[in-house]
Amino acid sequence: MSLTSFLNENLEAREYLATKFAKPSIRRDVPLLVPSNAPRPGEIGVAFDYIFRFYLERLNPQAASGGPWVAAGAIPIVQRIDKRMAAQGREAVRDAKRQLAGFLKVEGPASDALLASAIRLARLDTIYRSGRGLEYLNAPITKAELGELRAMYRQLNPDEWRTDGPCHLNPTFGAASKAIGGADADAIVGGLLVDLKSTKSLTLSIDDWLQIVSYRLLSILDQLVGDEVRSPTEALGIYFARYGYLARWEANVVATEADWHDAVVWLASALNIRSAGSRRLPARNPGASGRVGHRVTGASAGAARAFTMNARRGTPMGSSARYELVPVDAIELDTTNPRIAHALSSYKPPYKAEQIYLALNAGGREEEGGTTTTFNKLKQSIFTNGGISQPVHLHEKAKGKYVSIEGNTRVAIYHEFKQQKAKGSWDKIPAFVYSDLHDEQLHAIRLQAHLVGPRPWDPYSKAKYLRHLRNDLSYPFDRLVDLCGGNKRSIQESLQAYEDMEGYYRPLLKPGEPFDRDRFSGFVELQKAGVKQALQQTGYSVKDFAQWIRSSKIERLADVRVLPRVLKDPKARQVFIDVDIDAAKKVLELPEVSETLQRAGLIALCRALTQTIQKVEFSELRKLKQDLSSPMVQDISETFDTLRGLIEDIGLKADEV
Repeated sequence: MSLTSFLNENLEAREYLATKFAKPSIRRDVPLLVPSNAPRPGEIGVAFDYIFRFYLERLNPQAASGGPWVAAGAIPIVQRIDKRMAAQGREAVRDAKRQLAGFLKVEGPASDALLASAIRLARLDTIYRSGRGLEYLNAPITKAELGELRAMYRQLNPDEWRTDGPCHLNPTFGAASKAIGGADADAIVGGLLVDLKSTKSLTLSIDDWLQIVSYRLLSILDQLVGDEVRSPTEALGIYFARYGYLARWEANVVATEADWHDAVVWLASALNIRSAGSRRLPARNPGASGRVGHRVTGASAGAARAFTMNARRGTPMGSSARYELVPVDAIELDTTNPRIAHALSSYKPPYKAEQIYLALNAGGREEEGGTTTTFNKLKQSIFTNGGISQPVHLHEKAKGKYVSIEGNTRVAIYHEFKQQKAKGSWDKIPAFVYSDLHDEQLHAIRLQAHLVGPRPWDPYSKAKYLRHLRNDLSYPFDRLVDLCGGNKRSIQESLQAYEDMEGYYRPLLKPGEPFDRDRFSGFVELQKAGVKQALQQTGYSVKDFAQWIRSSKIERLADVRVLPRVLKDPKARQVFIDVDIDAAKKVLELPEVSETLQRAGLIALCRALTQTIQKVEFSELRKLKQDLSSPMVQDISETFDTLRGLIEDIGLKADEV
């Protein structure tokens, strides 16, 4: 979910929210009531999400659903893989609807049939969200799985979840959700905004806390910029399903109204949603017993709709952007997009729409809502949901004429649906519209969206675009690092990998043979310390390496790191040339890690590594420098890359540590 990405990738946001809304403590004396014994605990957790919503719907007949089940969106995905399994998936959704209808009509415990239907929905849900788990779709549902889910259901206390007020299942937050790239909570019950946790650990992590706080901020922000009037959320809650424990915090105890107001203003700025005038949150609702109210009505609602959208996440755009529904017929696709530029090179401009569609379809993958999808899969998802979850970015080059800066694929899909007269409304597309942008600002938007944003280009397309900025527009390395993060070394490796793949791999392809951009990672590995030196020392070249990649002698591209050892071992080298690198690795005598080291914790290993490095003598360093392809240098290089990845996952910059 994009809210998660926003919180994980934006260190400033995490620090601000963690300081503004201190993480509270929770009870530690609550016993674990439902241990995790299922082979796939996460699947049971998702199944409980469905059962919980079924339960709320029976308990509160006024409950409103946030939309169709996510599980239903998996059917088109399965259809393209196995039509028989897709039919079974459709039947699973239909059966779940039948079971739910029966459950809503009568009182009593959840039946085995209802619980089993929720597990099948969870399996489809997983396929839709991650693209994995197809092999479990029709796996038998065991008594243990049903028993575990039933035990979690039995912990639900109707006194905690019955309400005479509004009840929203999977609520989203309108324009605010769109601005952050999509965000939906588990439920709003009365004035309680609640998130579910089915983990076996009774802990409140900072991630969980910031997420529930952010949901409320988005809810308030939606009241200011949206048209829908919704009752305020007066409390936050996290329900630990395996403990039957609801941790609840009143909003006005978590922070003062002024603090909530300041945080909403900050979030609007972080998402670049700006007010057209001076605007504060509504005053306290006198009828809310001292709690904070945020109902937007009358003139206040009109003022709220005067908000305009600026560039995303702090990128300096210089020109404000406005949120609009733009006619798709007025939008030109960006033919300079590096993801499709090569595919278009076989045509002569001006390009026809059909040629651009073909280029987009051949252009690889795009990420929508956190799920990597092909063009056709994304098209099906948009059709199923009746639109896009995040606005595209357009540049108004003249009055009523636009060019797509970011979102080519989605604009093309709207065009296609409109031409085909597909069911739904496809004449206009949600967009952030910019005026009077110069080239630097256009590049900044693309980089934010596709190098570090929620829909990244594949590594090859990133490298192609970076090469354009570096070679054609003379961007210095420091500027590239500022724009897209990372460090100078990784950008240099990416650029050289692009040159090597274009210079040595592409010429090997026969007419009509597809250019496999997924093999690009192998050329990135080629840039690691000692790999090219090992090629040179053993009489091979980058051209030979490209041929090995093309012929799949190195299928798992991370195995390029083992290549120096293989080439330096005569027996392993011959097996590699005759067979592949997997067979060659079996010939090598790689040292095994001792059981003592395998059992050691991360802190102990870090301290031991630090002490060992500090004891390295100059003579040994000089020896390592003289042979960068030696096994020890390869191990050091691989360890460095692993540590750098860990450091960046933590949220630090490897070149600043």
